Amino acid sequence: MVISAPYPTLYGSIGLPCSIIVNNSESKKLTDKLDHFLNYPKFDPHGEPIPTKSGIIPSTKRITLSEMKINSKGIIMGVSLDNKEFLDHLTKISISIGTKIEAIDRIIFDQSMKIKINSKIEHISKEIANNILIKVN
Repeated sequence: MVISAPYPTLYGSIGLPCSIIVNNSESKKLTDKLDHFLNYPKFDPHGEPIPTKSGIIPSTKRITLSEMKINSKGIIMGVSLDNKEFLDHLTKISISIGTKIEAIDRIIFDQSMKIKINSKIEHISKEIANNILIKVN
């Protein structure tokens, strides 16, 4: 069997023989090494909780950004819309999982919001706010 990238890089990063990585015959050892290498993440890149070793899925108290109270702060935990234009827009305004956010104002007329991200003020539509999931501090 020819081993191609990313296996050599993964092997070098977590220090397990390629046979374990390729065959996944010792999945507990692989899982433990990856968990350590990734600094024991509690959420995946999409903001979903990662089950504990005993299989328990941690509960998350997430709300949509549109449900956030004005002058409250939170952390972006995920999105509920898988749409390229939506995700591109979030990237453009520096919103990603783990971003700290503050609700500054809500426009009564259309329920759009003024938010603060990394010391920068942004104005977002109600539709965008409805699709961003927040963990309130």
